[in-house]
Amino acid sequence: MFVIARCQKEQDVVFARKAFEQLPEGSSLIIMERNSGTPDYDTYCAEGDIKLPHSTYRRAPQLLSPTGSDTVIMHLSSVDADAGILGRALEKHRASKKPYSLFSYNMFTKARFEFINKELLATASQRESEYLYDTPDANFSHAIWPDKEDFSSYYKDNFERYFAYPQSISLQLTPKCNKRCPKCLYHSPELMGNKKSPTPEADMPIETAEALLKEISGWSTRPVVSPSCESEPYMYRDIERFISSAEGYGIPIHITTNGTLLNEQNIDFMLGRKNLHALVFSVDALSEETYSQMQPPGRLKDIEKKILYAADAKKRLNSTALIYVNCVISERNREEFSHLVERWIPVVDGVSGILSLEYTKDGKLASLPPFFDKGETLPCKTAWDTMYIYADGSSIPCDKHPVMLGNVLEEGILNVWRNERYKKWRESQLSNSHNCHIWSTALAIPISENGRTVTLTPFTYDCRKT
Repeated sequence: MFVIARCQKEQDVVFARKAFEQLPEGSSLIIMERNSGTPDYDTYCAEGDIKLPHSTYRRAPQLLSPTGSDTVIMHLSSVDADAGILGRALEKHRASKKPYSLFSYNMFTKARFEFINKELLATASQRESEYLYDTPDANFSHAIWPDKEDFSSYYKDNFERYFAYPQSISLQLTPKCNKRCPKCLYHSPELMGNKKSPTPEADMPIETAEALLKEISGWSTRPVVSPSCESEPYMYRDIERFISSAEGYGIPIHITTNGTLLNEQNIDFMLGRKNLHALVFSVDALSEETYSQMQPPGRLKDIEKKILYAADAKKRLNSTALIYVNCVISERNREEFSHLVERWIPVVDGVSGILSLEYTKDGKLASLPPFFDKGETLPCKTAWDTMYIYADGSSIPCDKHPVMLGNVLEEGILNVWRNERYKKWRESQLSNSHNCHIWSTALAIPISENGRTVTLTPFTYDCRKT
């Protein structure tokens, strides 16, 4: 086995050496460290004064012995894992009998492993690519799920270290929406009778919302707060006061909107706030006909004009916020999605797609797309990094599982986040005892090409300009 370890920090070098010691005899190791002495952050130096460029693959075949060898490239960024994780990944790769396997632990342990045979490595060396994901012979089907044990151990042993505070909070200021999209579980005329919100009519008083912001401001880390939980944020009368209050506390805000209630004034207001993290437009279609089906009564051209205005306003106001176009992908618009990406990626910062799950009229999941069937499943990170809070203060672990775990208005946000009910929910996540169908979508695969980074899971698509 030939091992190339791309290391960002000294702890990555230490991990690489320990992991290498557990590989079979006859293996070879090259350590590549970021060279702090060069202005090019992506330049690496390898042991023995061998220089390697950012595209590792272009030099890797030259370093191999004449007889060749299978290769593992470790991409390490402040890695936090036990050294045995590499050996366990190697066993799964060999059992798969694939020419290429990807193990993406990056979201958790800050490590990615790519196992590549010599023929595929030679092909990769001809490409300007940091990873192999965009090669014809290495695609999503070559991803192998890491062991549940690795993720479970990370979650159980590191809660106070990494998850003591939620990283994002979806806060429902209002349960209202001005649209009735057919497949929306919360506002569809067909499905709204099964709406899960405990306060279907009541808004959260602005004074209450500001009190929550004040509590968050006292934390050592600030989560991104999204006042778009199952609702249209501009249906909330005091939304701009809420955004301004969050700005005063230094709390980043993420706005997802259907755009129908926006105008030039409130777009300028949002993009003029230093704390706006992202402004996401839900579009769902490229053509007026499809848009009218996805988001009746339609009028796509009006939304497109607002997106174009927002893109120009971002430049004019020197905003650092990300502007995104989001699409809920279903059978009605699936054929348009790739064209939607090409339409908007030159204009905005990114385009994302979320797979629409089909529900029956009684609110139950009707069917799953074929690429959900991955055999193994991984614990969903939502229970560890995201908190959902309804307008009455009730907190749930996920909008797909509205199990009430406490009330932040009565107990405080952190007390709910750390209470016994939340703890038991997280423990149930490790075994998937509640049979969540989306539980297996934790693996994210980034594809870097043509000035874009595309990140895929079986459930989502994200294309961002780089």
